[in-house]
Amino acid sequence: MKMKKIFIAALMALLSAGFASAQTMEEATELYNTGATMLNTGDNNGALDYFEQALTMGETIGPDATELINNCKDIIPKIHLAIAKEYASVQDSENAAKELEETIAIAKEYNNADVLSEATSLLPQVLMQQAGILLNGKQFAEAAEAYKEVTEVQPENAIAWLRMGMAYGAAQNTEAAVAAYTKAAELGQADQANKQLSNLYLIAAVNAQKAKDWAGVIENAEAAISYLDNFNAQKLIGVAALQLGQNEKAIAGFENYLALQPNAKDKSQIYYQIATAYNNMGNKGQACTYFKMIVDDPNFGEYAKHMVENELKCQ
Repeated sequence: MKMKKIFIAALMALLSAGFASAQTMEEATELYNTGATMLNTGDNNGALDYFEQALTMGETIGPDATELINNCKDIIPKIHLAIAKEYASVQDSENAAKELEETIAIAKEYNNADVLSEATSLLPQVLMQQAGILLNGKQFAEAAEAYKEVTEVQPENAIAWLRMGMAYGAAQNTEAAVAAYTKAAELGQADQANKQLSNLYLIAAVNAQKAKDWAGVIENAEAAISYLDNFNAQKLIGVAALQLGQNEKAIAGFENYLALQPNAKDKSQIYYQIATAYNNMGNKGQACTYFKMIVDDPNFGEYAKHMVENELKCQ
């Protein structure tokens, strides 16, 4: 009699468990169907919530929910990707990037190769968009870090390295800017990178001139020229070298400047400075040659004439 009661109790428990499992499967299916309905109406966020709930419930049910589980794992990464694209379409690149990173993680977890490929390809584009917004907004340090994120995802992105250099340069982080430009040059952007490097060192030379750091002027101007010859850098070398008594270097700088700018508006001033450098060196012949060129100049003519006739007694 006792054994019979135990058997009946066990049978009731089994039937009850079967009923509960059926009820749970029904609930999971309802959640899935609600998610599908919301997806059809364009409510991606709402649909995602229901599919995730259906997946969680399905995983507690077990083998009976295998098809539902597989369907959820197929569609959830796709919804994350769609949400990321929505953010990107309104240029909310920060949220788009976060959503894409989550998409990539989930696509890997659920073995969805197509979504993984598309999200991985889209992420650098979104990060570039975000970095560009920061750069245009003159948030230079933040932009540099954003471009750095691009290169972590896409190490061969030469444009990202180039713009990272621009951002670091504007943030006055010269060392990091040079490293970024150098990498951009290695990846095929040598012309643009060298132009930017030349400009970077030219700015440093101008700043050194303002501080009357004449040695610094020459060092930075020569660095600028090493990447791309620049008439402004040549002129700065001439001015700084003249201040330091480096007359030969001064003459070379001024002559290079005129070679690059043959119609320079300040040509008379440059002739005056070259003449002065030659005179400092004791080269009377060359000093006379250049002073004679400016004897009729309204600004330097009177002094030049004095030097030609009285001081140097030029022939």
